[in-house]
Amino acid sequence: KFTGISTTSNIIQSVAAQGIILVINWTFGVGINAVYQIALQLKNSVLSFGLNIFKAISPQITKTYADGDMARHEKLVYSGSKIEVYMILLIMIPFIFRADYIMHLWLGKVPEYTTSFCICSIFLSLTYAGFEPIRTAVLATNRIFKFMIVPDSVYLVTVLGVSYLVAILFGNPLLMMIMVVALDVFSCFLRIWYARKVSFVRISPLLKNVFWPIFKVIILSSLICLALSLITRETLVGLLILLILNSVSMLAIIYWQGINEQEQKVVKNILYKLKSRI
Repeated sequence: KFTGISTTSNIIQSVAAQGIILVINWTFGVGINAVYQIALQLKNSVLSFGLNIFKAISPQITKTYADGDMARHEKLVYSGSKIEVYMILLIMIPFIFRADYIMHLWLGKVPEYTTSFCICSIFLSLTYAGFEPIRTAVLATNRIFKFMIVPDSVYLVTVLGVSYLVAILFGNPLLMMIMVVALDVFSCFLRIWYARKVSFVRISPLLKNVFWPIFKVIILSSLICLALSLITRETLVGLLILLILNSVSMLAIIYWQGINEQEQKVVKNILYKLKSRI
C-alpha cells in the first residue's frame, strides 16, 4: 500500500511537470521552454545543495518516531526545516541582488525572462527544502494517502488549468511562472494541513519555531546584502567579496536570531570540538 501510494504520487507529479512544459510549448513556443529548462536546472542544483545536510537528519527523524521519542522527533523536524532553508538562503539572497550579472557569467547572452524564471525557481527550492523534514515525519507514520494523493491531485488539476488560462489570457510567461510558483507553495501548505491529522505538526508551533526565525533571518540578511550590493562592483572580484561578506553576516544573523538556545549550544559544542582538533 505504501509503495502504491508513493508510486501514484510520483506519477501525478511527473504528469504535472511534463504538463507545464507542454503548456509552455503550446502557448509560448520552444524559446520560453528552453528558458524554463534552464530555471529547472538551477532549481535542482540549488535544491540538491540544500538537501545534502538533510541526509544526516532524515534517518534520525524516522528512528525517533519509531522509538517513540516524540520530543526529539519534533526538535529534529523543526531544526531540519530551518537548516535546509538557511542553506538555500546562503545562495538565494546574493543571487537575487546579483542575478543579472551571475546569469551573464553563466550563459553569456541571457535570453529574455531567464533571470526572472531562475529567481522563481530558487524560491521553489526554498519551499521544497523547508518542507522536506515535515514530509519525512509524515512518511514515518505510514499514514500518507491523503497527505500525498490529495495535494498532488489538486496541484495537477489547478496548475495545468490555471497556467494555460493565464498564458492564453495575458500572454505573459513571467505571470504564468509566478502562478506556477504560487500553486506549488499552496500545495505545500495543503500538505501541512493534512500533516496535522497524522503527525505532531501544528500550525502555531510551526509558525513560532520555524517561520518566525526564518522570517527574521530573511529580512535582516536581505537588508545587509542590499547594502553590500550597493558598495561592491559588478565584477567577479566584487561578486566574490559580496558572497564572502554576505555568508559571514548571514551566519551571524542565523546564530543570534535564527536558532534557539539549545541549537546554539549544539553549535558551540561543534565549534569547541573543531577548535580542539585543530
